[in-house]
Formats: sequence, structure tokens, C-alpha cells
Amino acid sequence: MFSKVTFYIPFSNKINIYNNSNQKLEIIFNSNGEYQNSILLNTKLINEEIIIEEIMNPLFEKKNDKLSAHKLMSSSFIIKIPDYIPLKIEINDAKVKCSGNFLDINLKQKEGVFNLISQKSNGEIFTEYAEINIFSNHQSKFSNLKVTSKKGNVFYHTQ
Repeated sequence: MFSKVTFYIPFSNKINIYNNSNQKLEIIFNSNGEYQNSILLNTKLINEEIIIEEIMNPLFEKKNDKLSAHKLMSSSFIIKIPDYIPLKIEINDAKVKCSGNFLDINLKQKEGVFNLISQKSNGEIFTEYAEINIFSNHQSKFSNLKVTSKKGNVFYHTQ
């Protein structure tokens, strides 16, 4: 059994995260493009923490020609996580959509867009350049959610 989930997702460009009252973690991973076999998922369990990370296939050889710069490597995730499990996630450059009320979310993202649709969530969201959008009926219910961006914009939207 696990009590915490950590994702390291440096290659994905589209990530959808949903929390729910189910008792199981569901992950749908999709890799596309001419280099679709270059990205693998590595999973390990340390104590009660599941760590899931995208890694480069050790057998993958990137071609060193002029056309290789135009080859596509793209992956995406759909993650469904129980609402009582703390979530830690590190992302490079992606469009991220989180839906649900998170007990404890710790997100770090470099670039892209992060959207949180929630009525009440706790934790910390930090981006370097990514835009952050928080959609909720009550902005005041986020007193336990620290939201910051180094050089991106943060927007609160009421529904």
C-alpha cells in the first residue's frame, strides 16, 4: 500500500490530473511521434511512496542528422488519484489541468500553463515561467494553498 505519490514528468506536454473518491491510482500514458519509443515510465516504491518518472529509453539512439531536429517526441498523461493521497509532481513544459479538491498538492513547473479547477485545495504550486489559473467558486477557500510564479502570471477566476 502507498500513502504518497510523486511524479517526475520532464517530457510530457499535456497532463490531466483528476482526484476522486476511488481507492486506486490510475495512470494513462501515451507517447506519440517518430521518437515515441524513446520515453519509458519507471516506477518504484520506496517505503510508502510511489515514484513514477519519465525516463529516456537506454536503448534509444538519437540520429545526428539535419532532419532529426524535426522529429517529434511527445507524451501525455491522464492521472486519476484518490483524494486522500498527497501528490508531488515536477513538470518541465506542459499544459496541465488539475481538477478536484486536493488534500496536499506540491507542484513545480518550469513553463507552459497550469490550470486548477477546485473548490478547496491545500499545498503549494510554484512555476518559473508558466501561467497559473485558479478556477473556483470561493477564492477565500485557498488559504492553505500557496501559489507563486517567478516570472509567470497568476490569475484567480470565479465560476
